[in-house]
Amino acid sequence: MVTALCVGAFLGTAGRAYADEFLDVDDAFKVEAEGTANHDLRINFTVAEGYSLYKDRITIIVTTPGINTGRVDYPASETHTDEFFGPQQVYTHDVSLELPISCAPGASVTVLVTVTYQGCADAGLCYPFQKKELKVELPDGTCTG
Repeated sequence: MVTALCVGAFLGTAGRAYADEFLDVDDAFKVEAEGTANHDLRINFTVAEGYSLYKDRITIIVTTPGINTGRVDYPASETHTDEFFGPQQVYTHDVSLELPISCAPGASVTVLVTVTYQGCADAGLCYPFQKKELKVELPDGTCTG
């Protein structure tokens, strides 16, 4: 069971006292994005052992004009009960999310993606929401119509 120390802004004054016991958020949850030959954006999360990424707190937004997106394909997740948030769907291992894209010929092959997410340490600390802006180079031939 994952429990959460949710004090102040998650890592407020009390959170600093625990800072040495927990990974930096960027080490607990690494996020990268890549374009695939299947006309998808793949968002890859590396989740450290002992940490959980909250499925319902992940959002992916493409901000590049001319790039259209479909629905995110979320793989199966695990259910656990968080003492503060109640029943939650989480990823406790590395996970890749697929986001279908389409674009007109001549559209930009560099896509800007904003990924927002939140996760917690199993030992009792929730991190604040994280927002990462990623640049993704699409494979040749993606925007051919």
